[in-house]
Amino acid sequence: MPEPEAPAEESTLATGAKVTGSGYAFYAPKDWEEQPGDILPGVEFDAVATAPAVADVFTDNINVIKVEGEESLSKKQQKEIIAGVESVGNTDVVARDSVQLDGAEAFRVSSQGEEGEFKFHTDQFYVSHAGNTYVATFTFQDERSGAEREDLAMSVVNTWSWS
Repeated sequence: MPEPEAPAEESTLATGAKVTGSGYAFYAPKDWEEQPGDILPGVEFDAVATAPAVADVFTDNINVIKVEGEESLSKKQQKEIIAGVESVGNTDVVARDSVQLDGAEAFRVSSQGEEGEFKFHTDQFYVSHAGNTYVATFTFQDERSGAEREDLAMSVVNTWSWS
């Protein structure tokens, strides 16, 4: 998968709803709404925010999963993460440059996926803090450009704060 297009401008800060998880908070993009952690049957998210729903279009979203007791990610675990993303059927899986989430380094993986008739792009951030690992996953509809996806994801990442 090629690197996403460069953002049109320096990433701005998200100005939507404040979303609070277990030990952290972030701001969602404008007009996105916080959702309950059990929005997807069988999965318990620590935090979720979604874009406004549009009929017959994949809904952009961010979800966060907290893994208690995971203090850091080794290079071996990073390779296992990439293999795991590929094992669920995602393609064009790429490890990207890491970023900071409020001072903590986050391992970043991008990929493309498909569920039913919907194609999507994911951008995942794996970060360890205070004895836990958090996986923040952005999922975007296929129609969004690389620059739009990058702008939205970084606008949220840049608001992340630990509590």
